[in-house]
Amino acid sequence: MFIVALVVLGVIIMIYSRSLKKDHYTYIITETSAATSLDPLDADQTVNLPVARMLYATPLEVDLKGDLTSKILDLFEYDSEMQVMTWKLKSGIKYTDNSDIAATDVAFAVARMVYTRPNFPVIEDIKGVKEWSKSKNALKSLPEGIKVDGQIVKIQFSKNG
Repeated sequence: MFIVALVVLGVIIMIYSRSLKKDHYTYIITETSAATSLDPLDADQTVNLPVARMLYATPLEVDLKGDLTSKILDLFEYDSEMQVMTWKLKSGIKYTDNSDIAATDVAFAVARMVYTRPNFPVIEDIKGVKEWSKSKNALKSLPEGIKVDGQIVKIQFSKNG
């Protein structure tokens, strides 16, 4: 409802502004509600995104040029023939308590997203997701398609999940 009101207000302002015959217009739309969650999985909600971006590093980000970059991965590649994404964790990356960030931590973060959103685009294509997400203690293991070997996380995709 709030978004609809915001869009309607934007259209009204745009129509009014055009009647003023200026060369350009600047619209500033802000979200003034308080964050509702510190969970990074809730960062897809507008109010939570700024908080999540301040607290958490994502494995992959898009830079100003539109290229993929990473603060925590040395390698990130996708083999389209094998349908495998490979991530190699940088060494020496630490949590604020000075403990090492391990590839198992990254794999668990992906598994947690898989568990809470098994039908999310791309996530639903990870091999074994459908069966794994239905198990009682799913987060005590990883889906069949997520493997960890040292500092490397491999994610196997299949069109059948």
